[in-house]
Amino acid sequence: LNHGIYLLTDVTNNNITGNTVNTNGGTQNVALKIEAGADNNRIWNNTFLPNGTAGSEYGIYLTDRVTRTNITQNLINTNSTGGTANHGIFADLGVNDTLIFNNRILAQGPALTSMMGINIVGASATPAVGVKIVNNTVNLVNVSSANAVNLVTGVFHVEIINNTLRSDPGFKLVAGKTPE
Repeated sequence: LNHGIYLLTDVTNNNITGNTVNTNGGTQNVALKIEAGADNNRIWNNTFLPNGTAGSEYGIYLTDRVTRTNITQNLINTNSTGGTANHGIFADLGVNDTLIFNNRILAQGPALTSMMGINIVGASATPAVGVKIVNNTVNLVNVSSANAVNLVTGVFHVEIINNTLRSDPGFKLVAGKTPE
């Protein structure tokens, strides 16, 4: 498991700006992970390059009750050469009041099991509430299963506005339970 930048447990009011983060390992690669009550963080104008040969690749991964995160004007390019999944921005388990604005996400790889541009996942005990996905460009290429924007279980009051979404071979905007 490789992390470029990792904010864990009650790390608040941080500004992550102007970085280039390249993780390139044989297992799961996460360019930026924010977890467990790390609130009020600004991620602006960074380049995230999680590229590995096995496991899953994540550009930005928010999890476990993270609120008021501003993710703006970042370039995220995931390019697994043998893993199972690529995710540009992945947010799960109580990610609330988050702005995802004006980011460029490119996820590519050789027929991976799963590829998501922006993936928001909630749960009954920890729903995702108040996420705004605005003016992003998402390109998913060379994939067998891809969703440009994916909302799954316990996701409420999401705004998806003025995004350019492309998924090759096909386009999907999925809201609801992920297909089996």
